[in-house]
Amino acid sequence: MRTLVVMKTVVAIVMIAAFSILQDSLATEPTIDGIQIQIGHGPPDFSQLPLTRPLVSKLKAGETVDIRATTQHCFGGYTYALRLTGPPPLSVVVHGRHDAAVDGQLPSLGQTILTRADAVRVDRVLAYYRTRPEGACTSSTTVSVDWKLRSGSKSEFWVDDSCAVVDSEFALSLYSVAQRAAAKTP
Repeated sequence: MRTLVVMKTVVAIVMIAAFSILQDSLATEPTIDGIQIQIGHGPPDFSQLPLTRPLVSKLKAGETVDIRATTQHCFGGYTYALRLTGPPPLSVVVHGRHDAAVDGQLPSLGQTILTRADAVRVDRVLAYYRTRPEGACTSSTTVSVDWKLRSGSKSEFWVDDSCAVVDSEFALSLYSVAQRAAAKTP
């Protein structure tokens, strides 16, 4: 009987140690330029993400960026299309609806203005997406970006299953930009 108790205790200790090692190995995922994105420990430190061009905050007169974000989650989802026009303060026109399976035209939600500081916060969110974050969240956001710049056009595409994009001093989510525009429309 005593041997059985000792064996169960040893097995429990080994399992706890193995879980601890596994949890530590999953706690950080390396990304670009050696920056660590922590999974399961709250949002990443957006202030540390490298800002690489093209940047929303650097749009010049006549330059635009079209961003389409579709989020699917347990209770449905939403799709937003944002057109940002430079230079800062940026004019933002938003179309969208609370339906993740939307094809074609989206209804207008309204317009808003992003200050240069807000534009830098959006740049940090795009920088996060550029790290190609992984996650095990039940929500998934697909983001496509089309840049129309004087230097030429560029397209980017990401899928984010991390649930880590939250508004902060350093980050402004695309969802929040869309909500600002919707709030300004009667």
